[in-house]
Amino acid sequence: MDVFNNVVPVDFSTHENSHFFHTERYHREAIYHCEKRLSKDPKCVKVLCDWIASYHELAFLYEQKGAVEMAQKCLLIPHQSMLYMAQQHNGTASAF
Repeated sequence: MDVFNNVVPVDFSTHENSHFFHTERYHREAIYHCEKRLSKDPKCVKVLCDWIASYHELAFLYEQKGAVEMAQKCLLIPHQSMLYMAQQHNGTASAF
């Protein structure tokens, strides 16, 4: 995803920033693995929920760090994806 090409400056001199780095990486990897699974089965509700939750957790992390624009991008990606899916399938329950 394009959102990950934008790097939030991180000072690794403190424990808090080290925790930020590891937590950010964890959520990025979770998103990557969910996207990999969704490419094989895009209607898997459990993976969709995990994918959305990972983006929300990443957004919360960025918000706590003061990177509000990055947080907003993380929230918009799943929102826009779900909106697109709903529009493509006319909002039917079978789309998900």
